[in-house]
Amino acid sequence: QPYFVGLQLVEFQASPGRNLAGVYVAYGGPQLDHIDLYSVPNATTQFIGPSAALQAFETDDYVRTQLTLLTSRRFGNILLYSIGNKLYYFIPVYIEAEIANAVITKMAFIGVIDAATGTKVAVGTDAAHAYYALTGMAVETGAAERLNKVLNIFTQKGLSIVKPTKISGDVW
Repeated sequence: QPYFVGLQLVEFQASPGRNLAGVYVAYGGPQLDHIDLYSVPNATTQFIGPSAALQAFETDDYVRTQLTLLTSRRFGNILLYSIGNKLYYFIPVYIEAEIANAVITKMAFIGVIDAATGTKVAVGTDAAHAYYALTGMAVETGAAERLNKVLNIFTQKGLSIVKPTKISGDVW
């Protein structure tokens, strides 16, 4: 049963470091009036908040240079992800161009900020490349091999794989 969930990152009030206090989760569907606060586990654990992440991103030398080159830019939502038991903020940067009376929006690049330090910032063409640039890991390869492995699991069970050549949005 699909239902809406709203998220809001919150920072400690009057915190000079604008540290992350937690995440509010507002549920939809049958739990429409239910809101939970998932707070930072203890006072010794500190993570930068979303506004501090944005500041770290905007003041990074490389990012600042790239932003000056983009005339019509805007930031996307500041997204907080837990990867490998660590928290990272992802901030996409979009450019907008008007072509034939239509506004085209395209992601120029995306940045990732380590929420534990706030000092480690990296960018990439997509979230994966930005994350790998931050962590120093090699970009993951082998997607085609993984797909073939998954497809083989289905065929070994006697299921046939359909590879569509055209998809219509009005087909149910």
